[in-house]
Amino acid sequence: MRYPILGLSLAVILLGGGHSAFAGSAVAFTTALNNCQNESLDIDVRIGACTEIIRTNLLPKRSLADMYFIRGNIYAKNNKSDEALADYNKALELKPDFPEAQNNRAIIQSQSAAGSTAGTP
Repeated sequence: MRYPILGLSLAVILLGGGHSAFAGSAVAFTTALNNCQNESLDIDVRIGACTEIIRTNLLPKRSLADMYFIRGNIYAKNNKSDEALADYNKALELKPDFPEAQNNRAIIQSQSAAGSTAGTP
């Protein structure tokens, strides 16, 4: 799933986000953003790209929440529940009215609870 934060992201860079690793390079930022969202890429490439975007701290809170959500989904799809849960929690901290993150967090929590009680009478 792709999120409509690309235009906003470029505006942030061009309007004064020059303190980041992407300073002066809207192309590098856009590439990382696209790689984060590209479901056909390798998991490590995607996670690395999402992490780069998050670390820049260039996005407004709501868009940053989307990036944590996307990375959480990548972790969840690759059986990294702890990492996914941490990212969903951060997404909800930044954007409390984020039903998709609430839903995905609940799924991870219920799977974790079911796994922890497996084999218990």
